[in-house]
Amino acid sequence: MALIKEEQIKAGKNPLDAWEDLLRAAREGFGSIRPEDFLRFKWFGIYQQRPKTEPYFMLRLKIPGGRLSAEQTRLIAVIAEKQGHGIADITTRQSIQFHWLTIETIPGVLEKLNLAGITTIGCGGDIARNITSSPLAGLEPDEVDDLQDVILALQDEFSKNRKFANLPRKFKVSITGGLTDSAQPGINDAGIYGFWKDPEKKVPAFAIRVGGGLSSDPMFARTLPVALKREEIIPAVLAALEL
Repeated sequence: MALIKEEQIKAGKNPLDAWEDLLRAAREGFGSIRPEDFLRFKWFGIYQQRPKTEPYFMLRLKIPGGRLSAEQTRLIAVIAEKQGHGIADITTRQSIQFHWLTIETIPGVLEKLNLAGITTIGCGGDIARNITSSPLAGLEPDEVDDLQDVILALQDEFSKNRKFANLPRKFKVSITGGLTDSAQPGINDAGIYGFWKDPEKKVPAFAIRVGGGLSSDPMFARTLPVALKREEIIPAVLAALEL
């Protein structure tokens, strides 16, 4: 059985190896971009803006857990003002994205973002996407744990392992230590949330739901019959991803 076009492009070159193609396109202009590179650029958070006949792009940022510093927020505002017609979209997965960027300006924007500790790698394509959390993580009453350090460590695992850059489809993860459904584990491929294994003694544990999504065949994730320890969260999510 022949591979579909998108899988052929991914098989021909790992999309994360398209950085030099991006730099070349920035030097030579929009007309020099090869059709297959439009797909590969998505792995860097770069999408053609509709209508695709125009030379403009959308750029999506990766913001694990939805947390930004004041310095990072100011930089995003400056980029939006100077390159994005004064607008920055907040996405459903706690990311931010700009429109109206040109290929010539994107490398410079990416350099500024990287210096501020913000990446766009993994914000598009068949890869593990931005990890979401509760908007009130660290502040929720009776929260089991604030797992931002776990989120950052897991996002790093996704980024450094190249085999996770060529998945059959995007992989979505939510992680929260709270007792509420605010991070929506039911509609993620893997969703972690906290609970008290022993409420009286405040013994923490974490549940995992797997297999949720809202695409062409929407379904709620199923809760696995396990009580994870804090140090087991990352191995459990990686195991779900491997499967």
